[in-house]
Amino acid sequence: AKHEFDRFCAARPEVAAFLEYWQGGVGQVVVPPGKLFEDPGLPAGGAALYYDEARRPAGLSPPEAVRWLRPREMVGEDCRLFAPAPGGAEGDLRQGQLADLW
Repeated sequence: AKHEFDRFCAARPEVAAFLEYWQGGVGQVVVPPGKLFEDPGLPAGGAALYYDEARRPAGLSPPEAVRWLRPREMVGEDCRLFAPAPGGAEGDLRQGQLADLW
């Protein structure tokens, strides 16, 4: 499977650039015990939803009407974004409850 992933990345420069960025340190965030990760560059709020909060697209909710939830708040305590694949090798993944395998 790794060779397929490598081939996929090699054919897509944007994926390779993202992986290089990720390895550069963004993936090394340390979250203290008992705390939840919050991205200081993209806080939960209107700026994360609309380019210009004052000129949001017609028909969409104002930022203050949006309820921000974490995965466990949507699907319960048994939420798993990624879980080991049954009978698979270590590192294999199966799609979690959010249906966002990538």
